[in-house]
Amino acid sequence: MLLSQIANQMGVIGQDKLLAVHRRVKRATLPGTFFWEMIAMSQQWQLYIVRTAKGSLYTGITTDVVRRVAQHQSGRGARALRGKGPLDLVFHCDAGDRASASRLEYQVKQLTRQQKLLLVAGQPGCLESWLGITAGD
Repeated sequence: MLLSQIANQMGVIGQDKLLAVHRRVKRATLPGTFFWEMIAMSQQWQLYIVRTAKGSLYTGITTDVVRRVAQHQSGRGARALRGKGPLDLVFHCDAGDRASASRLEYQVKQLTRQQKLLLVAGQPGCLESWLGITAGD
């Protein structure tokens, strides 16, 4: 469950009260389990690729693709995309938890431009299979 959902269920309004919510929920978690890790584990991460006006491809990960692309468009995202003109979301897929998403992002960033274009053109259902990654890699 996300922190905002927890706060809403407890009737907490305002960011100043989120710390109090954190203290209450932390007591309710299992011993040895850190609250923020539990929140991070509950989020579904996605990998995305955007194309700039000049055709460059940028790969990133996020929990909310629409929000992140809007941040990039407005100039509040990655510096590499600032001033690069309109951006097109050309690919996105589920990437599991944060660790899996980071591994996938690294693998995609290692691809050549031609391989990334094939990825975008193919729109595979399972990125791990397309990359040839097996469990435990």
